[in-house]
Amino acid sequence: MASRPLSLPNILPPAPIEARTPRPSSFRWQTRFARSVRRYGVANLARELQVDQTAIYQWIRGSVAPRPEKAMLLVQLLRSVGRLTLEDVYCHQFFVQGSARRPPEAFHWTTRFAKIVHRYGVKRLAGELRVGDRAIYNWILGRVMPSPENAMLIVAILRPAGRLQLEDVYGHWMAVKAHSAMAAPEQRVN
Repeated sequence: MASRPLSLPNILPPAPIEARTPRPSSFRWQTRFARSVRRYGVANLARELQVDQTAIYQWIRGSVAPRPEKAMLLVQLLRSVGRLTLEDVYCHQFFVQGSARRPPEAFHWTTRFAKIVHRYGVKRLAGELRVGDRAIYNWILGRVMPSPENAMLIVAILRPAGRLQLEDVYGHWMAVKAHSAMAAPEQRVN
């Protein structure tokens, strides 16, 4: 017959509950656009733009982007709290969605080049290329083409991650340009 170990009654007082440290600020509030919104105040901004506060929180969450007329007003209103451009407003959504580790539902992220960049990590690639995250997003969005030197470095860095070739880098840019030219009337921004 096996004997059970004896258990002593718990006579020690419970350990003190440590004070909870405040949760670190969400990554969504780290972009220039979101920081400007926070400084200006969501309630104030909603009142000035004549929108509900939930619309602003949707922009910050990255689920939708502001309509162009609202984006232009945002740039004007938020100028008092920081330098802000339209690019900051629209790149915010891509940053947030990329940080959430899921590509945005946009054509830009469907090419071989973009998928490999996303898998590798935008921040990691930007660090290795010694460029800002925004440069990577501009390449993904098809706004600019990487310089030949950067394109060669991209291929060298990303080749092990997915057998990337130089044609993939420039093919991405051409595909995005062609797609945006064909889909321009269908684009919907909230």
